[in-house]
This record gives sequence, structure tokens and C-alpha cells, in this order.
Amino acid sequence: ERQLGIITEFSQQKFEFDSSFTRIRGDSLGGKGRGIAFIRSIFARYDLQKKYPDIKISVPSTVVIGTLEFDKYIAENNLREIIKKKNITDKEIAKAFMKGKIRKELKEDLKEILKHFKVPIAIRSSSLLEDSQSRPFAGIYSTYMLPNNHKNDAIRLTQLCQAIKLIFASVYFLE
Repeated sequence: ERQLGIITEFSQQKFEFDSSFTRIRGDSLGGKGRGIAFIRSIFARYDLQKKYPDIKISVPSTVVIGTLEFDKYIAENNLREIIKKKNITDKEIAKAFMKGKIRKELKEDLKEILKHFKVPIAIRSSSLLEDSQSRPFAGIYSTYMLPNNHKNDAIRLTQLCQAIKLIFASVYFLE
């Protein structure tokens, strides 16, 4: 309850991830990220749990990677030329993005987060374009569900990084 309505910066997170909203690489949030933050603030502001004690209302723990990290991934992995190509398939885009490297700082943050999350996780896009009033994009980007249950933490981290790369790629999918 203490965490409702609060966006915690990862650098300040005291690893109380239960029902929290944490932002990594703090900059802009995409559509889903903003939506989840908004609904959490509504729950906190109107204290809905006290108004409706017989109804359990909760928002899942959320970790959002800021949009600047996406921009850096594109730039540092020289993906601009790939995404500008005409007649490129989604499979080719995905393959190019999978070859890219996630920044060391982000990887270290993700490793720390995985120490605290041992349950299945959904990796979803949160584009700045999503849910805009003029062009609704909700639902067009990919979602990856990870069981997040491998005994080897390095494999769990690799799976998470692969899912993030595919989410980044899905922003450019045409099919």
C-alpha cells in the first residue's frame, strides 16, 4: 500500500518489488507504462481498497525501462540502416536486433531485478506512440511471457535480454 502511486527510480529502489512500480534508466515512459502508473495513482488517491474491502484490487509489480534505453540500443548497435530498409521482413528485423548488445549498465540492473523476481514475467512494449488519441497503437507490438524459473540465473538473464531485444524489434514489424 505504501508503494501505490509512487514511481521508484531503480537507483533508489530498496528492493521492495512487491506491488511496486520501478523505472530503470529514468526518462520517458511509453503508453503502457504511463497507463499503469496512472491507474496506480488512482488507486492511491481514492483509497479504493478501503471503499471496497470485499474486492481485491491490485496492479502487478512493474519494472519499466525508459525510452532512452531503446534509443541507445538502436544507435549503439547501428540498427538505423536496417529499420530504414524497404521490403525488409519482420524475421530479418528480429534477426538484426537479436545480434545487438544490451548496454552493460542495463544488464547489471536486470540481473539485480531478477534476484527479486522468481515468478513468471511478461515482457511488453510501451511505445510513446501507443494509446495516443490520434493513432491508437495498443496491441500491435509483441509480448513475451517468460517462465523465469531456470535454476541458472545467467540463463534467466539471457532469456530476459532476448525478450527485450525482440520487443525492441517489434516496434518496426510490419506484418
